Amino acid sequence: MLFMPFIRKIFLVSLMISLLHSSIGQQSDRIPSEKPELIIGLIMDQMRPDQLHRYWDKFGDDGFKKLMNNGTVMNQAGFHYYNTQSGPGYATIATGAQPSIHGIVSNDWHEILKDESTHCTGDISVTAVGGHFEPGQYSPRNLMVSTFGDEIKLAGRANTKVYSIGWSNESAILSGGHAADAAFWIDPLNGEWMTSSHYKDSLPAWVQQFNEKKFPDIYLDRIWSPLLPLEEYTEYFVNSSDAENPVIRKSYLPIDLEKSSRIDRKTRDYSMLRETPFGNTLMLDMAMNLLHERQLGKDDDTDYLAINFPAMGPVSERYGQESVELEDVFLRLDKDLAHFLNSLDELIGKNKILIFLTATHGMNNDPDYLKYWKLPAGEFDGKQALSLLRSYMNVKLGRGDWVKAYYENQIYLNRVLIEDSKMSLNDVRNEVANFMIQFEAVAHTASATTISSSYFPGGLNALIQNGYNPKRSGDVMVVLRSGWSLKEHSRMGTGYNYDRKVPLIWYGWKVGKNVIYRDIDIADIAPTISFFLNIPMPDACTGKPILDLLEY
Repeated sequence: MLFMPFIRKIFLVSLMISLLHSSIGQQSDRIPSEKPELIIGLIMDQMRPDQLHRYWDKFGDDGFKKLMNNGTVMNQAGFHYYNTQSGPGYATIATGAQPSIHGIVSNDWHEILKDESTHCTGDISVTAVGGHFEPGQYSPRNLMVSTFGDEIKLAGRANTKVYSIGWSNESAILSGGHAADAAFWIDPLNGEWMTSSHYKDSLPAWVQQFNEKKFPDIYLDRIWSPLLPLEEYTEYFVNSSDAENPVIRKSYLPIDLEKSSRIDRKTRDYSMLRETPFGNTLMLDMAMNLLHERQLGKDDDTDYLAINFPAMGPVSERYGQESVELEDVFLRLDKDLAHFLNSLDELIGKNKILIFLTATHGMNNDPDYLKYWKLPAGEFDGKQALSLLRSYMNVKLGRGDWVKAYYENQIYLNRVLIEDSKMSLNDVRNEVANFMIQFEAVAHTASATTISSSYFPGGLNALIQNGYNPKRSGDVMVVLRSGWSLKEHSRMGTGYNYDRKVPLIWYGWKVGKNVIYRDIDIADIAPTISFFLNIPMPDACTGKPILDLLEY
């Protein structure tokens, strides 16, 4: 019996030592590392900052609210160029440069020397890896400069890991850059993850195993039903022809995705998945798998993962920016983000991870919605305008194929014909600009001569200049009126605030709880990350580090 007090003392000492070790471990998790061990970019294909406030009361506490309530929100962030589109958006986020410098001036452009259309990531010199032939002929070759992901690889060399995933090839490739370990995107013909020979000679075994789980088929076998009772969806609008009831609430939900995605008994339209909230869910499924398989954030070298969410843009284009369907996408993504963020806290720890959330560009309101409130709005028929322009040019200059193409609000002229005809290219550009300004939908036109030969410190021409690259941009830039959109692309980006302004939220690592109200260029993301890591900025970066971001 005499030895019992001694035993009890040993037990208490052991317990105190154990608690001390546990306390030290918990404190080390709470103390931010010198550099973030993992950086994650959450990049939305189209999103406006006001949408986070619009659906705020229906969000849970651990998704968007967790990021905003515990991070730094930049209320006046946006792009500083005209013709905001997904391709230029991804490239600007990654390079810290304007399209005039990084070269991705639009999703597609006309190659004057080759006289052919070019996709922003098109590359016939590479081959598909893990997918069908055509969906694999893409690379970052058209991106003229380095990304911060490239600089992370150059600084850390073999020890760092850089990955990017997205539904589309351009989202994955432009976010990842040239030197990424891999960029993975979805093969639209079978719904499987793939890449190109620029990154890999063969598809990694862990990606093949993930493909074998058939997540796209699982999601397309579902019925997309509203997450909440339909009467709780109040943030949408549908125009009715009934004069006594001009606004009615309507939803296409529930949607039988199995039936809607079937082309025939053996063939499925996998592209439909990106028009549902489950397209976003699939991205996070892959992200969690990649984090586990590649052990991102598990050593002293900073890794980077770009996760590109596809659903906002396609859902908005199909159902409308004021739709139940888009609201449901936000609510479901909120739940998915909550699960993802909680998993990251458990796997790595908040103070070791730096997260930023932003978007490639914003959204225009539905023309019917604007018209209901008696705001100017409409659709511009680009094909009809081009036909009228060609007829006018034939009368004015003589018969000939004077206009080569009209891509993304840019008119490309036949420079060879103009030169052979001994005409001034500048005069022809001005003629086209003066003709196009006569259309009701057109607010402004600018010739390439004016944009390339002048300096504009501000205003619309300054935005055009930031998006103009002499090798790839058109001869005449056409600016539509606010609220108007191209008939062929109902949600194509513009330079107005509803398209340029996007959310920018930072969370984790040394980021404090704050709101910054000053103007922030999205091109500032890349140099900010480079500054945090003490590595060179991307080689053509024009953005500036956001120094007031850090709490410590």
